[in-house]
Amino acid sequence: MRKLMTAALLAGATVVSMTAAANERPSYTYLSGGYANVNPDNLSRLDGFFVDGSLQVHPWFHLKADFVRGKDSPVTVWRARPLAGFHIPLNSQADFVMRAGWSFVDVDIDGVGSADADGFFGQAGFRTMVTDGLEFNAFIGYDDIDNNAVFDVGAVVNFTRNFAGQVSYSHSSDVKFIEVGLRYYFDL
Repeated sequence: MRKLMTAALLAGATVVSMTAAANERPSYTYLSGGYANVNPDNLSRLDGFFVDGSLQVHPWFHLKADFVRGKDSPVTVWRARPLAGFHIPLNSQADFVMRAGWSFVDVDIDGVGSADADGFFGQAGFRTMVTDGLEFNAFIGYDDIDNNAVFDVGAVVNFTRNFAGQVSYSHSSDVKFIEVGLRYYFDL
């Protein structure tokens, strides 16, 4: 059911984006949120939500933060990452992006207890506008908490100048995240 809903959202959004007004370059000032599926190794899938935001503070610099939480009784997992980023245009549609910051993770199992950890997080990758209304992004990163590489891919489909739909997938050897949601771009 979830796969069908995701496919329908992407197909419909792609059709709408072909005629909608869109951003010419990737935007770094937005707020987004929606459904998240967290899949830690050796645990069941956890359904939850995510909130993600970014603020461009200079033509080449931005601040970004994300929070994701998943729960399936008796397990609750959440992750938060405040990051500072640098982006530089490669051409009229694509940016090279580097981000660094801190990652916080907490796992709580009812009746057993909780464990938390924090550490450095960094990533580098690309954001590119494939069409006026469709952005693809891909990143490779490093998470100090579990000393693992992290691979992120995503797509953003702009419905209008300010509203978009997004889907992303994040993979490390310890946990996988799938996020499907909406994004609002701010005109500052």
